[in-house]
Amino acid sequence: MKLGEIYAAAICLVAAAICQNSEASDFEIKTSLGYDFISQEYFLDSVTTDSSLSLWQLKTDYLDDLRGRLSFRYWSGDQRELELQSSYEQSNELFRIRLFADWRPKLGNNRLGITTELERRDRYKGVSLFGDSYLFGYTRAFIKIPVSAKVTSKIQFMSEFVRFDTTSEFSFDYYRFGPKIGLTKSFESFSFLDVNLFLVARQVPDSAELDYLNFGLDGSFFGLMEGGDIDLYARLERKDYNRADKQDDYFRFDFDGRGKINLKGNSIMRIELHSDFVFYGSEDLVNFDYSRHLLAILAGYEKNGWGLAIGPEFGLLLEQAGSFNTVENYFEIGGKIDLELLKAGRFFGSMESILGYRNLKIEDQLQTNFIYERINTIGNFQLGNGLSLNWLISAEWEWHDLSQENSQIFLLSSNFSYTI
Repeated sequence: MKLGEIYAAAICLVAAAICQNSEASDFEIKTSLGYDFISQEYFLDSVTTDSSLSLWQLKTDYLDDLRGRLSFRYWSGDQRELELQSSYEQSNELFRIRLFADWRPKLGNNRLGITTELERRDRYKGVSLFGDSYLFGYTRAFIKIPVSAKVTSKIQFMSEFVRFDTTSEFSFDYYRFGPKIGLTKSFESFSFLDVNLFLVARQVPDSAELDYLNFGLDGSFFGLMEGGDIDLYARLERKDYNRADKQDDYFRFDFDGRGKINLKGNSIMRIELHSDFVFYGSEDLVNFDYSRHLLAILAGYEKNGWGLAIGPEFGLLLEQAGSFNTVENYFEIGGKIDLELLKAGRFFGSMESILGYRNLKIEDQLQTNFIYERINTIGNFQLGNGLSLNWLISAEWEWHDLSQENSQIFLLSSNFSYTI
């Protein structure tokens, strides 16, 4: 069956579902035009002794893509128990077909969920590269069973696969699968605690050394209180590759914490903390233990759907020196500005800007101190009559004492859509 026939069959499937169950259902057609661009520019002193090549300017546009998309979406039931989607996306050189289904029926007091997706991407023009054409699929199924009035258990199983038309050491076929079990406890004021145990195995048919077993524990807590709110997430995991020398095996711990304190009037204070610790099983050229930390303390003002917060941000990297590496430890400090705008059903926008300085513990020919500027912004604007515009922009600049060492990276993803 050709890809066009597969997509036509998917549309027929959606249409058949609509005919069978038009009660408490809806159907949506969306067309969109998007543009994605990623570019990086950096400078390096060349190691060559040829004076004509003493300075290299390296610039790469990783992505410069205009794409169009047509999608169909159907859902039914009072609680949208069933959702079906199919979409066709085409860019200058690639096209992608995606089929998606989500079914969440009630089984008495229990809740069942099954989500599955199948995606095919192909290059139809230009030079074919490894990883351009592939088939991807995943399935996730869960059941939620109440234990008490405020405690619910959850059992989940996931599986996914990728099959490339042409494989390489960077694009290889694999299968991933594994279970996840946990408990969720709810509190007053929409607060909750969630704790899970997980196990994921990966199998790579072309290279048994890339097989791994990944297992651990994660948990999150969200608390909504009169004086503010708190949002915490932690994850402890172990990854074991199928290698006798324990190469690339590691323990990892991640922590994210965000808290907001409501002060007098509409004034607020926000604290943001991120830490991660990685401990490898063996030392080599690219793997060495490290910890990384980020702390921001912001004060601001919120009112009628907009907010502004300003304050310092601190960053720290601590690497373990070994036989194969020179540590790249650093301390950085910057000023952070957060701006958010929200008008329900009409507009959402968020922007952060950080201007700071990174001080390295060791400077050499490959790394020096620098001033940096980082900007991130996302937004969604409902223009009315089914028209909407959303975007993601991220950029970072580095300024060193020697201009030859300056660098910059820019990312843009945008989408203009019309929904019927």
